[in-house]
Amino acid sequence: MRPRWSADTTPPPAAPAAEDPAAAQRRILRDLARKQVRFSRQIDDLPADLDLRILCRLFALHARSSQRLSRMIADREALTADAVDDFARAVAQALAQLGDQLSTRRRT
Repeated sequence: MRPRWSADTTPPPAAPAAEDPAAAQRRILRDLARKQVRFSRQIDDLPADLDLRILCRLFALHARSSQRLSRMIADREALTADAVDDFARAVAQALAQLGDQLSTRRRT
């Protein structure tokens, strides 16, 4: 049986000496996701007669940490190379259209 609220003494995975930022981000997100799952299991294992105020605070904390983890994952996905390329193309297209509009107005 696993202890109910024991502190996790396992250190996070060590980063390689020259780890690139994307790999570090993936490693950190995996670690946070594992901790979120562990927290969820600990909530599931709580006694049925636990004070409702404590349970509500735990659920609120779980919801906030889930939301933050989700936001971090979404931000990471938005910043992938494909998203950056799409953004760069959109900016280049907008600048080209703006340049065309400005040059057309100068002629008239």
